[in-house]
Amino acid sequence: MTKSIKLPISQTFADKVSPELKLLYQLCWHLGTSQGDITNLKDADMDWQHGTALDRKSEPRQSL
Repeated sequence: MTKSIKLPISQTFADKVSPELKLLYQLCWHLGTSQGDITNLKDADMDWQHGTALDRKSEPRQSL
């Protein structure tokens, strides 16, 4: 009989995520921002000389 090992949810989830998506999640975690904010960055938002990015937070959605 095989003994099952319970992994934390985050570890179980991480095992099923592609390496690219895992990298995106890690980047968001370290920068303290959302996936949407990262994926919406444009070249114009980057200051390559200083190694920084302009932080344009997503505008809140309006209820209908």
